[in-house]
Amino acid sequence: MALHAEVRALQQELSYKDSTHRLFLAEVEKLKEHDKAKKAFSAIRQRIDSIMDHELIAPMSLVDEGGEQTGVRQ
Repeated sequence: MALHAEVRALQQELSYKDSTHRLFLAEVEKLKEHDKAKKAFSAIRQRIDSIMDHELIAPMSLVDEGGEQTGVRQ
C-alpha cells in the first residue's frame, strides 16, 4: 500500500505508468545496492577467516605442538 501511495503522489507530476516505472527502478537500485553490500561483507568475512586460520591459529598450533622456538624457557 505504501508504494501505491507513492505512485499516487507522483501522479501529480507524471502518468501512472511513468510513476510506477520510476518506483520500480528505484526498488531495483535498492536491491542492487543491497547485493553489493552483501558481497562486500562476504569478502570481508572471508578475509578475516583467512587471517584467523593462516596468520593466527596455524602459528599458535605450531607453538603449542613444540614445533617452533617460543623464546620462553620451560
